[in-house]
Amino acid sequence: MTLLKKNIVFIDGGFNHEDRLVYCKRSTYEQEIEYYYLINKLLNKLSLLNKSNAIFLAHPQSNIFKVKKFLKNIKIIQNKTYSEILKSSHVIFHESSSINFAILANKRILSINSPLLGKWTNYRTKQIAKQIKCSSYKLEDICNLSNKNILKILKKPYVKNNSYIKKNLINIYNNKKIINYKLENQKIFNKYLFNHD
Repeated sequence: MTLLKKNIVFIDGGFNHEDRLVYCKRSTYEQEIEYYYLINKLLNKLSLLNKSNAIFLAHPQSNIFKVKKFLKNIKIIQNKTYSEILKSSHVIFHESSSINFAILANKRILSINSPLLGKWTNYRTKQIAKQIKCSSYKLEDICNLSNKNILKILKKPYVKNNSYIKKNLINIYNNKKIINYKLENQKIFNKYLFNHD
């Protein structure tokens, strides 16, 4: 199986998101530096191996000017998450509702966990990966894998999780099971996945 020469995107959940501050404590500056160092290392390696761009999709609440100081040679885009997911081959995330869009768009998905995220977010990240049945890796480990092993990860085929889609993402309307999802232009597109028997 050859690699798809499309962008690899990382969905930023906001490193010090307000949810983290509710359920655990804010990270130290040293932890933040280490986190972005590892994300930068991973995205640059993935970009090289996939021969495509690795794009950091900044959370709406993230300080993009601050993020740019940490991420070198990585394209950073804010407020265009859905359109960039559509153009990608792989989607990487910690914890983000936008991953549902990647599932509907049949993208190859990787979940990345790390103690640097804080206990609550790290736990949630692992649970979501189990729920949607995607591959999950510890950030500190995947960054140090050989190129050969990372290529194996990138080449893993996409497996559609119909049970998750049926249970969580489908509305019943006009005797059809449909998914409504919003693109950047604010139009609603309906994608028919399953008909009633």
